[in-house]
Amino acid sequence: RGKAPTAAEIETASDAAFNPSTFGESLDAILRLQERTYPHLQVPIILPFLADGILALGGMQSEGIFRIPGDGDAVSDLKIRIERGYYNLEGVHDPHVPASLLKLWLRELVDPLVPTELYNDCVACARDPESCVRMVGRLPTYHRRVVLFVISFLQLFLEEKVMAVTKMTSANLALVMAPNLLR
Repeated sequence: RGKAPTAAEIETASDAAFNPSTFGESLDAILRLQERTYPHLQVPIILPFLADGILALGGMQSEGIFRIPGDGDAVSDLKIRIERGYYNLEGVHDPHVPASLLKLWLRELVDPLVPTELYNDCVACARDPESCVRMVGRLPTYHRRVVLFVISFLQLFLEEKVMAVTKMTSANLALVMAPNLLR
């Protein structure tokens, strides 16, 4: 027998019945959900929100960004806030929190960004940049947009002066991000 749920967990569960989630959904559902509020956005709003948060909180000066997990309670609190539609970083001071939530959001998508049927092809072309670019072109539209957003964002962390501080080389970033893109 497990422990009794907290009030926040009960409230979150009851909210879930009325509010489709930003987490654990398909990209189609997430984008349909936000099209009235953010019609101009080509990717789920959570991506630029978390990316901007990571940068605003000093992620480019944080050793182990994307590798070191954010505080579990702070990550959960931010997740609940976003689930309720509150996109703000009030009270969040550690860039590892939005970085952890970004990885969690990617991991919890119903369908992996690289669809299961393309997994083997993707792994096979991993050492050939041109094949990788072609592979991205084979992804469904929404998946491709998210992959391109994530890759473009991560490239900011590959400047020499940034890597010198974060200690996150392209190999390190690939290692910590791959499980969130492929499964």
